[in-house]
Amino acid sequence: MGAKRGPGKNLTEDERARLSSEALEKWGRGISKKQIAKELGVSFQTVQSLLRYAAAQIDAEEKVEIRAQIVASIRVVKRRAWDELDRRRAPDRSKGRRANRAPALSSLLLIRCPHFCSASSKPTIGSSGSTA
Repeated sequence: MGAKRGPGKNLTEDERARLSSEALEKWGRGISKKQIAKELGVSFQTVQSLLRYAAAQIDAEEKVEIRAQIVASIRVVKRRAWDELDRRRAPDRSKGRRANRAPALSSLLLIRCPHFCSASSKPTIGSSGSTA
């Protein structure tokens, strides 16, 4: 059983992290918020605040994971696009000419993802030193 705190006493970050974890674990087992408040020695409102804090921490962790997955997916798409552009840029040996769609595809790639494609990542195909 936690020590009873006086009214208006703020929790430290360590206390908040520890108590929010305990409150979430107890609430997950079906213990009422009133009972959790008694067991932790805090008010009912503090228990609600602790549960919101725990939920926000979980959401933040999930957002980081989701962002990492999105970035990885974008990198795969970029690599495939550059590979396709390189393939199309290579001379067409059967017809003795170069594919002429590569500059258009390159421009499209740079227009569609300007935040992920930079001039330093790979030069624009078909450009003469200028950026599109």
